[in-house]
Amino acid sequence: MTHRFFVDDEIPEEPVLRGDQAHQIANVLHLRPGELITLARNGVEAIVELQMVEGDEARGRVIRRGASEAELPFNLTLALPLLKGDHDEEVVEAVTQLGVHTIVPFVSARSVVRSLRPAKRERWRRIAREAAETARRGRVSAIEEPRDWSASFSGCASAGRPQHRYRTRGRDRARRDRVRSRAGRGYCDARPTESAERDCGYRLHRPGSSPNELRLRS
Repeated sequence: MTHRFFVDDEIPEEPVLRGDQAHQIANVLHLRPGELITLARNGVEAIVELQMVEGDEARGRVIRRGASEAELPFNLTLALPLLKGDHDEEVVEAVTQLGVHTIVPFVSARSVVRSLRPAKRERWRRIAREAAETARRGRVSAIEEPRDWSASFSGCASAGRPQHRYRTRGRDRARRDRVRSRAGRGYCDARPTESAERDCGYRLHRPGSSPNELRLRS
């Protein structure tokens, strides 16, 4: 298993790594010429044989490249409310490892935290990058600018993607409880449409007579 590095630009046939990545290759991992590393960007990864390794620069040549097999076959966007403390950082790490394509921070009506500081957003990006390397993904989850809840789904609507929103007030709270009670049995208390069925790539199996009792199976 090779060590994985994400790069910002297209991967050339003879890539050159500098700065922190070169330092990690030479002084932390102690890799030497002839050893292999993996470079990844936007779902494409390349196996690179190191040709030269120094403290501030590492050079290599691509011996194989192709699409990453670790990415989901669809783009999944997560709307993440701004949370107090470091709890949102734990979410960023977990969902990146699970394969989320885009994370959209949002401010809800009851949010205590009302803004995402540039320094914290940059920290989210570093966490997402490290989590993607750990999970051996082919891309890093994108961290978008924070939005209000009402604007969180505007990008999905303009792109014609299916939207799924959940509320937990009033009668929806009982609906949520039914979902939780059936979670251990693989049931989902919802009404997906046929178009959503095609988009998510799953067939809907209806085990009972109730139209609200649906189970997903591949």
